[in-house]
Amino acid sequence: MHDVIEIENRYRKARSMVARLCDGSAEWRMRVPVDRENDTDMVLTASLDDIPKLISMLHEERRRRAMAERPTQEAAQSAD
Repeated sequence: MHDVIEIENRYRKARSMVARLCDGSAEWRMRVPVDRENDTDMVLTASLDDIPKLISMLHEERRRRAMAERPTQEAAQSAD
């Protein structure tokens, strides 16, 4: 669950940053050395990097549910 909260926080930060870039209240920022918390490219990349994690979590949940349903389906078939 901790990962999901972190992913949600990164998403909200990236979404807010994009909105501010679009309305002109913020400018694209890249610093040397890198500021992972505030550089535009780092914030957006961190959120985009979450997508494969989320996909993996969804696949794992689908597998878990399929395994949980399998005994119920087998029991129903043997009752026929």
